[in-house]
Amino acid sequence: MEEKDFYFLGKIVSKYSFKGEVVLKINTEFPSNYDLLEKIFIKIDGSFIPYFISKITSHSKNNSIRVLFDGITDEQQIKNILQKEVYITLKNLPKLPKNKFYVHEIIGFRAVDKVAGNIGKIININEESPQRKLVVNFNGKEVFIPLVDEIVRKIDKQKNEVLITIPNGLLNLN
Repeated sequence: MEEKDFYFLGKIVSKYSFKGEVVLKINTEFPSNYDLLEKIFIKIDGSFIPYFISKITSHSKNNSIRVLFDGITDEQQIKNILQKEVYITLKNLPKLPKNKFYVHEIIGFRAVDKVAGNIGKIININEESPQRKLVVNFNGKEVFIPLVDEIVRKIDKQKNEVLITIPNGLLNLN
């Protein structure tokens, strides 16, 4: 499988116990959607390595779960996976409510402003900063539009459009 076949789920941020349990910070509003995962893939040296899950437990911190993997039983094994990115296959993504979406689904959609009309095509989602941003091809240059409720009014999956209200001057800042 290639990277395009995977969905970035989150990152292993810490160990939880001496029994091999780790804390996985996941990139979702709905951590409970992943309670029944049986397998995840950890990206190690550019390869997606499958790890089978023995147990998933909710964690007290937001957007985190505790995971116990089959075969991970000592500290050295835990150290090898700490701070690693975790993925699941796209076909194993849980279904979301009708008005929710996975960010990878809107790449290729048109960004359409309430006043200015068609701004351009969404070419990526920047998730490297604390706030996610749409990366839009606007007249041949990349502009960054915050992916927040105050700006994104609606996702129209049938029209492949993200309806937005851009604050004055935002397109000139980028």
